Amino acid sequence: MVGVDVGGSAWRCSRPARVENPNALSRYVRHMARLSRELARREHGSKRGQRTKAKLARCHRKVANARRDALHKLTMSLAATSGTVVAEDLNVTGMTAAPAPKPDASRGHAPNGKCRKAGLNRAILDASPGEVRNQLVFTPGMAVDSALPTGSPRVPRPVRRAAQ
Repeated sequence: MVGVDVGGSAWRCSRPARVENPNALSRYVRHMARLSRELARREHGSKRGQRTKAKLARCHRKVANARRDALHKLTMSLAATSGTVVAEDLNVTGMTAAPAPKPDASRGHAPNGKCRKAGLNRAILDASPGEVRNQLVFTPGMAVDSALPTGSPRVPRPVRRAAQ
């Protein structure tokens, strides 16, 4: 039995102690930002705009392929070396939600750490814990024990009823 912990900088497994996260987005983030600015300056529907859009799509595809390849290699090595894998059941949507605004007395908003949270969200989504879970479930020959999630279990919300 092997346990998997998805972190921002590395994935930790109980047998191969630490597997480096490829951080696929960090390699292409400046190039993607430059192409996005370039696309914003292009006239909508022009040939050069279409060409820039294709370059940006190619860059996004490279990030996705690098991330998927690293996850596939990890899950296949876990499938070859172990029978059962215990994985985290993370609420990624809740972890990457935007921070709530903090209104102040002057009808404005106080700083709420939105920029720091955006960087954290980018790192969490670049580690792609949901995709790790999906590939563990759908890798041939893998028995993922979803009954034993590591970390805190999710508690379902009570059903809200209409006032009578």
